[in-house]
Amino acid sequence: MKRDSYKWYRRRSINLVAHTRRAKAGYLVVIFFPSCLFVSGVVVAVKPVSSEQLLYHSRVAPRSMPLKSYTRGPTSSPTQSWWLSHSGVDSSRDGLDDLPAADWFLPQRQSEEIIVPLSADTVIVGAGMTGCAAAYWLSRLGQRSCLVLDARGVAAGATGRNGGHLWPNPTSNFQRETTRELLQILRDHHVDCDLTEWGAAALHRASEPHAVFHDAEGDPEAPCDAADWGEGVWWDADTCAEKMRSSHFAGASYYGDAAQFYPAKVADALLRLAGDRARLLAPVTVNSIDTDPSGQSIVRTDAGDIIAKHVLVATNGWAPELLPELQAYLFPCVNQVLMTRPVRESAVWHVGGISVDEGAREVYAIMRPDRRVCIGGARALLPGAAVGDSDDSVLSQPVGEYLRSFLAEHFGELGSVDVEAEWTGVLGFTIDGNPICGPVPGRPGVYVAAGFCGQGMVQCTGAAKAIVQMILKGRCTEDVAPFIRDQATPERFVKGSTAK
Repeated sequence: MKRDSYKWYRRRSINLVAHTRRAKAGYLVVIFFPSCLFVSGVVVAVKPVSSEQLLYHSRVAPRSMPLKSYTRGPTSSPTQSWWLSHSGVDSSRDGLDDLPAADWFLPQRQSEEIIVPLSADTVIVGAGMTGCAAAYWLSRLGQRSCLVLDARGVAAGATGRNGGHLWPNPTSNFQRETTRELLQILRDHHVDCDLTEWGAAALHRASEPHAVFHDAEGDPEAPCDAADWGEGVWWDADTCAEKMRSSHFAGASYYGDAAQFYPAKVADALLRLAGDRARLLAPVTVNSIDTDPSGQSIVRTDAGDIIAKHVLVATNGWAPELLPELQAYLFPCVNQVLMTRPVRESAVWHVGGISVDEGAREVYAIMRPDRRVCIGGARALLPGAAVGDSDDSVLSQPVGEYLRSFLAEHFGELGSVDVEAEWTGVLGFTIDGNPICGPVPGRPGVYVAAGFCGQGMVQCTGAAKAIVQMILKGRCTEDVAPFIRDQATPERFVKGSTAK
């Protein structure tokens, strides 16, 4: 529905709102009545469905968006993320002490001249959560070796630049199973990743923000596809005041299954757990992916060409640069994040994560176990809401000021908050809210897993597992997660042969 009408309706009928559902980097606005659903100003009769089913049956046509040129690739001098400069990877923990040290972790690492092999069975482009998880699953499910390439280093893209949420949609079987399986891996291998399972709250403001927003027409994060986030546990204003130590919220939906963690450490651990079956080469920039006369892929890099039987493009918002056929369906967007110094103990929230507002206006934050607050979002303050922007080398002063003022105005108990680090990162959004995962039509042996729409941490490892299952079986079989098999397939956008 229209944003203004949403505000009008929420002020007058907050009890009828099914608590604007959080989508990790944005809200999907849903107002429920007994037998109908308001979506973009239209009343539609519906039956109870999962978010996956709803998105699958609510396809939208490609839209005109203010896109920038897809020629930049990851910049050579990105802003410095706190997550990447404070990794402190401890390889002495049980289950990890026999693995190689993670000296590849720092994205700006300079190394000797890199010589790429002439051929490889599987090449993974991107060493973020998806790429590292794919290497892990290849070693576990098929005892297969792989080559992992990244223009910077491990977790140097969105995985090392996000807000630290692990917040699955409770109505999504895929997100819940992916999160459950990831948490089990972390426990089984004693991965030190600052994991907390403190839940999260989607908060409703008591008053509207005073800011000039630039929401893009047809923004891929806009709540045009209504996904059900379940009922959660409703907090009234008094409960919000108690839990959040703030009187600035009219209510909230609390989700007890949400967790918070250190994503970069997890990606690093997954790659190390693949052992000597995964070889990382970084920094190596992939310029293009071609097909030779025999049907194998040629991965063209700045260090030489590699012939590969299988290629996985796991670069999220940058994926259309290597797969231009996706440019009309997958868009990068820049988000800004900052990390505070530890706040005083008396101001700590009684919840691990929060989100406020919807779409490109959303602000999200976590309270870390060391009492640091990681907060980000509000890209609607940027021209065109940063749609099509893949440059994470610059900071926005208006966004930075907005995030700081949000903390000061809504959480006075925090007192004077010092910012320790501030950075930007690139997300990938699709036009229908589902990721693009599977074999790329017209490109034999090439797979993609990208466009996670701000919900990557609860989808990446599951998507990577599904891709590996396809690679090992040579086709999409029944053991592949139904969501990936049916709703995330690239064929919904790109037509052509997917022969392996």
